[in-house]
Amino acid sequence: ALLRSLEPDARFPAYVERVGVLFDLAQSRVRELLDAVSRVMQSPWEEGRVPGVRLLHFDGGPRLATADCGLVYIEADVSYPGHRHRGDEWSLVLQGEAEEDGGRLWAAGDLVHRPAGSSHSFHTLGQVPFVFAVAVHDGIEYESD
Repeated sequence: ALLRSLEPDARFPAYVERVGVLFDLAQSRVRELLDAVSRVMQSPWEEGRVPGVRLLHFDGGPRLATADCGLVYIEADVSYPGHRHRGDEWSLVLQGEAEEDGGRLWAAGDLVHRPAGSSHSFHTLGQVPFVFAVAVHDGIEYESD
């Protein structure tokens, strides 16, 4: 713990263990991924299909070998379009807040499950970017596709 406290700019320390369990990853790998949020405008982050959205894809551990795993960074006051989940999706909110089209609020620390076949859209709230870790099984389909 003392050595970790000396590390510069460690991001989201309260979530290291939870992200490790969610993605079946060692805590050292989780720290690398979470620290990458401070470099969101650099590679390997990529632009999402919606302006203001950046994505960082990574491989999950053995339990998530077939899932699409990643970090999602969404600027404040951005609407994410309607989409349907072909498989289960698990998201852990790391920073910020968002509101789904049905009124459900997401905030830092929330673990959100979207079951296969569900659909939704959401809008980020507040003045800080909305950041979450996500594991998507079998992908999603956008309403505009």
